[in-house]
Amino acid sequence: MNKKTFLFLIITMFVISFTSCTKDDGNGIKSSNGSIKSVDYNPAVGIIDGRLFFSDTAQLVEHLEWIYSHMNDEEVIENYYNSIGFTTLAQKYNQVMFSENVDTLNYALINYSHCFKEEIVDNETFYDISLPFGASYISNVKGIYQVGNNIVRVTPSYKVIIVNGDSGLIPYLFNDTATLKTNPNFKIINNERSSHYPCKYLNYSYRTSYFNNRNRIVTKMYWSEAPLNLGFMYDVKNSSQTKVCGIWWQKRISTIGIKNYQGHYKSVNSPNIYNIPPSTLVLNNKAVVYKGPLSISPIDFLSSSCLYDCWGVKDGVRREILNQEQFPDSW
Repeated sequence: MNKKTFLFLIITMFVISFTSCTKDDGNGIKSSNGSIKSVDYNPAVGIIDGRLFFSDTAQLVEHLEWIYSHMNDEEVIENYYNSIGFTTLAQKYNQVMFSENVDTLNYALINYSHCFKEEIVDNETFYDISLPFGASYISNVKGIYQVGNNIVRVTPSYKVIIVNGDSGLIPYLFNDTATLKTNPNFKIINNERSSHYPCKYLNYSYRTSYFNNRNRIVTKMYWSEAPLNLGFMYDVKNSSQTKVCGIWWQKRISTIGIKNYQGHYKSVNSPNIYNIPPSTLVLNNKAVVYKGPLSISPIDFLSSSCLYDCWGVKDGVRREILNQEQFPDSW
């Protein structure tokens, strides 16, 4: 399956997710209230030494298609992994950040440190998930998965790939990349930016709106490469958080929503302008909602624009973060 086919399928799934979020999707899944009954899905994904194994890129794409189709119904994905006895990086992060337990967090920061990325927002620290959505749901708690002979470790700043399938080299995936650059068994892919897309890091914008000093919504904008260079995701994530013992945790609220206005984007490697149609997604009893387009090549921020509104409702009070530009000229 080529990149254009993957692009078409992912965009189609985003459209479906925004037009059916309050209806039964045919598999007994009701996204509006989080009631999960069953999932008719059997991808025959393998597990080798605690990491997911995909026989080839086509199998990886099939699995990612399914993951992205449930981007706003993460319980479905987690139920599947629970059924095969596997824990992804995203699952471990969610287990910890919904716990509101300081001892659980402190233990995880030592033993599952690859799941977390420390961020400063409004002059306070909070622990964000370390990887983008797709990668976090195919990687184990150390950020590793395998496709054919490629054993991949994903970090917020780069990917390291063992290209010959030698699992004995996995401990070296955690070495300084400078020591691996000259080793033909490894390939390193850095998250490099240019003047066309000036955002230097995966997460390039955080904005907040507070219900009170202990509850808030946080909007994050970020880009990420789909695994094995299948494309680039540009996501907007709206999440609800609560502060307990001085730490910000994930917290479900009665309503959380996200809306984009009519927009457009242009990729760096193409003269074509692509339309982003307006859409709105509202979820009930959730902590997170996502939206964003996929491009085969990096998006040219200077030639692209799309405004977003995000909001949350808690105890009858509504808070909003309005007119956020997804493709800022600077950050």
